[in-house]
Amino acid sequence: MKPIGLSLHITLPVIAIATFAIAFNGYLNYAKFQKHLIQVEMSRMKFSVDDIRANLENGLRLGLPVKAIANAQEVITFASRKDSSILSIDVLDHTGTPIFKAGQGAGLGSAPKNWRASVIKKQKTLEILAPDSFLLVAPLLGITEDFSGALAVRYSRDLHDETMREVFKALVPVISAAIILSILIGAFGVHLLVSKAVRKIGVIEHSLELGSMENSDTSVTGKADGTVQPALAAARLAIQEIRETEKALVQQ
Repeated sequence: MKPIGLSLHITLPVIAIATFAIAFNGYLNYAKFQKHLIQVEMSRMKFSVDDIRANLENGLRLGLPVKAIANAQEVITFASRKDSSILSIDVLDHTGTPIFKAGQGAGLGSAPKNWRASVIKKQKTLEILAPDSFLLVAPLLGITEDFSGALAVRYSRDLHDETMREVFKALVPVISAAIILSILIGAFGVHLLVSKAVRKIGVIEHSLELGSMENSDTSVTGKADGTVQPALAAARLAIQEIRETEKALVQQ
């Protein structure tokens, strides 16, 4: 028998499965870390957006429409200068038309087309992770829907992307080392097991051959011969099947 060839045919599928499992587990850990990081970043941004919204809603509580808030431009300009991670701030009326703006950028370019139904009508804040920024769209509540509006703030995701790149760079060597270690251990372990099994089969085969020779040289009763010979034939058949299976695996 050729234990090395048989070991390879057993080891390769095991290595492929182990490699996929380790790589997939690394991806899950990476995605989980990114999810928690986004939640932390969004919480910080939402706190800042709520502060800007509170300043703007002071005028709305007096019954003014969004376009009549006198200090709206000053509020958003001060906020954009205070936080360098803010790319743009837009104050919109109930129709979604920008009334006041600070900073530069795509505004609501990454927001869904039906954002007004969620933000203004249902009074829910949208948190969107765009390819180039974080976008938060918060409702500005007036005395009626016509006097309400929305506040859209875009944050840079440069720091987020840099953090994820550092995590990826740190994760790749660890996953690679785990894959290489699993390959070495798996290959060595399978080779030992196959070699041991092949040796045992060889010993059994040799013992059966000796038993067959001794049985033919000694006088035995017909009953004993009828019991031993079928057993020897069955053992030889089993060993032959094992040999044929091993050859088939090696030739694949």
